[in-house]
Amino acid sequence: MKSKAMLLPLAAFIAAAWLLISQSRAISSVRARASLLSQQIAATASNDSPPSLSGESSITRNRSSGKSSINWLRIAKITGEAGGGIFARQEMLRAKARIREMSQDELLTALSEIKTLGLDIRSRGQIEGQLIAALGNEDSAAALSYLIVPGNNHAGIGANLMTNILRDWTNRDLPGALAWFDGQIADGNFETKSLDGRNFRRSRFEAVLLANLMKADPAAASRRLSGYSAANRASIFQDICASGNAASENELAARVLLARETLPASGQATVIASSIARFAGQADYEGIDRFLGSIGATPEEQATSIAATARNRFSNLCRDDKLTTDEIDSFRKWASSHEPATVDAITGRALASVAANQGNGSISETKANELLLHYQEASGSDDVVLGFLDSWPFWGNEAKARALAAKVKDPERRDKFLKTLEPGPAAP
Repeated sequence: MKSKAMLLPLAAFIAAAWLLISQSRAISSVRARASLLSQQIAATASNDSPPSLSGESSITRNRSSGKSSINWLRIAKITGEAGGGIFARQEMLRAKARIREMSQDELLTALSEIKTLGLDIRSRGQIEGQLIAALGNEDSAAALSYLIVPGNNHAGIGANLMTNILRDWTNRDLPGALAWFDGQIADGNFETKSLDGRNFRRSRFEAVLLANLMKADPAAASRRLSGYSAANRASIFQDICASGNAASENELAARVLLARETLPASGQATVIASSIARFAGQADYEGIDRFLGSIGATPEEQATSIAATARNRFSNLCRDDKLTTDEIDSFRKWASSHEPATVDAITGRALASVAANQGNGSISETKANELLLHYQEASGSDDVVLGFLDSWPFWGNEAKARALAAKVKDPERRDKFLKTLEPGPAAP
């Protein structure tokens, strides 16, 4: 047993050492290419032909020489059309195939050309998105270096394109991606004029890198994140948690460990609640119990997670119009084993959250009222109705709030709530 216990810290030490050595090598390689990449991007921005990288072979530079060029105005027209016949679709497929064959120089030249054509933002964004995605497959550093230049990342380009390119690179070569990112920070390419010092693009990039680093070297991930302000740490964690449904249980546990090291208690509870979405949406209550146990959740974190489970589960059921009493009863049975005193209030707040939604993932006020009164009667408690009202005093509508409050059977609790609707004393 003792020898087995020593394997984990030894493995962590080996992983950390490998990362440091790999990153040191990557830094020198990235810096050697940085000036050449800068020349290419600068040339692209000024619509000049970009210089070739010295390490690029003539075969690579000329691999598509002699192949037909693309009529970008024609492609933009096809892109802007709602439909398009079979010939238009074939023409678009040929253009996409040609883009995949382009060298790095050709892609940068094409991006430069696109800027001069006066295309609408939708067509330009779609064409540039394909070119940059192809450039990312050729050279992740070149694509990302292009995108962070002011003016090259505009609303027409998909918001996820940069992070997708960085994520793919990080999965292949974490030390290299870290070296590039840190080099860009050192060069001032992620500076911000925001009063709170937050740079949302930098936060997204950091989140992608930390998602891998926190598994390879938790201590290094903690050091990186601790170097940011509290507001920036919260912003970075929002981006990390945005992909919570796709994360494995080990990744979720690593995320919580990083939150324990760098966030206040309230932030840790938020990360934990977000992390259980992958279980809650499918009513995997055993999975939630297992996960909360594995991270040593506190009573407060457990309560927050159960409330988040209700909101997530009810919303998921609403999308398929399957929010039934049977499903709610299943949740309440599980939640009662953990939070018997608050399960009714949690139910009411979760119903308020889906009733307040618009469109998919919502229920009508009529159905919400029916469910509220059903569980008020079944439980013999006003907590479910008051929990609903507590969330938004009926979304700022006093008449609706008073009408529902009339259903509260306990006169003392009803009057107490109604007083919250009365205007407070005028400010002196």
